[in-house]
Amino acid sequence: MTAETEALGRCTECGQVYAVYRTTESWRALGTDGDCRCGNAEFEILSDRD
Repeated sequence: MTAETEALGRCTECGQVYAVYRTTESWRALGTDGDCRCGNAEFEILSDRD
């Protein structure tokens, strides 16, 4: 299964913005291993597709 963009999210540590998708536990960044390039795994949602 390929993840699809569900929202834009900003890393809560460094501020980098990513297209993100929701898993059962958290938001994950697309185009990465799921975490921000700084290593943080928490994202503030800026806009949602809904």
